[in-house]
Amino acid sequence: MSEVAHTPQLRFPEFNGEWDTHSIGKIGTFFSGGTPTSSNKDYYSGTIPFIGSGKISSESVKQHITQEALDSSSAKIVNEGDLLYALYGATSGAVALSKINGAINQAVLCIRTNENKFFLKTWLEKNKERILETYLQGGQGNLSAQIVKSLKLNLPTKPEQQKIAAFLAAVDSKIEQLSKKQALLGEYKKGLMQQIFSQAIRFKADDGSEFPDWEDNTIDKALHSYKLGGNYSNSEAVTDYPLIKMGNLDRGNIKLNKLQYINTEENIDDSDKINYGDLFFNTRNTLDLVGKVAIWRDELPCAYYNSNLMKMEFSDNFFMNYRFNSFDGIKALRRVATGTTSVAAIYTKDLLKIKFSLPTLSEQQKIANFLSSIDTKIEQAGKQLDESKQFKKALLQQMFV
Repeated sequence: MSEVAHTPQLRFPEFNGEWDTHSIGKIGTFFSGGTPTSSNKDYYSGTIPFIGSGKISSESVKQHITQEALDSSSAKIVNEGDLLYALYGATSGAVALSKINGAINQAVLCIRTNENKFFLKTWLEKNKERILETYLQGGQGNLSAQIVKSLKLNLPTKPEQQKIAAFLAAVDSKIEQLSKKQALLGEYKKGLMQQIFSQAIRFKADDGSEFPDWEDNTIDKALHSYKLGGNYSNSEAVTDYPLIKMGNLDRGNIKLNKLQYINTEENIDDSDKINYGDLFFNTRNTLDLVGKVAIWRDELPCAYYNSNLMKMEFSDNFFMNYRFNSFDGIKALRRVATGTTSVAAIYTKDLLKIKFSLPTLSEQQKIANFLSSIDTKIEQAGKQLDESKQFKKALLQQMFV
């Protein structure tokens, strides 16, 4: 017998009455799969998509198995539209409606129910952190079918489930559109940069005249000055002195998601304070990440930089930010990186020898302004995406019990 539960904060006006509490195990059937033996290579040369926990939301997979492999193992067939739940692996707790027909392994749980699958999927997404914190102590261990079946959820009538699911599906569609828009703008910018810096696209002066040919220059000739930051002790404890480090540099822009701060007892050099338009070069990191270049756009009212970053000053820092982050710019920086996969460096003497083809300052400014306008559109799309995600999060808190 279901226990009577309370009602959500936010509800469509045509519905009333309280939601009932159920164990998920009582509202559907459950099964997970298995993995055919890897000793038989022929098993993995078939046409049946083999879906692991990291691929439950994918439209295609790399691994395919044969019918013989399926028959010889506990792998199970799922259909497009089945509700799939990742029991363990890096994506533990992820849930999706399958986009393909295929076979699942033991790390994937299939849930078949007569209740609204999108409603159940959304409830599992909303409660993911709570489920993982409850059943995976310290992030260790695996979820299981028994754990999922024991979860309690509150269910409205099927018509109300359908109404909620349709509304949230529309919100998800908006989020997906914004995500695609942001990605497409990023690809558009990437393609334009490749054409601009290969000079397939050229700009003209305000009077319509052609700009002079680009000239080859080494960095040391184009660079006006450079300076490493201070060697500061730092921590996550918040102070009035945020510290920008190598981990904060992305390709072209500054990230603040892992911000650290200078301890208040440190002797801080005012020359290490960051100003709008300062351009930074990452001198040390992994072999893949060393040499990142990014520009400061006043992401914070006040910040400082440390000794693994070099502040560079050019005639137009915004142009040089794009130049360093162009395809051939990144390629040139990687060529002079030395060290191991985990610890690498680009030394100043090697950086200064890099040769770039550069336009006149007037054309640099034209290029920088044009690419900045695209960055603004990407940023706006990103803000809209974040706002939509926050809107959905608020809805989930109010529309579910």
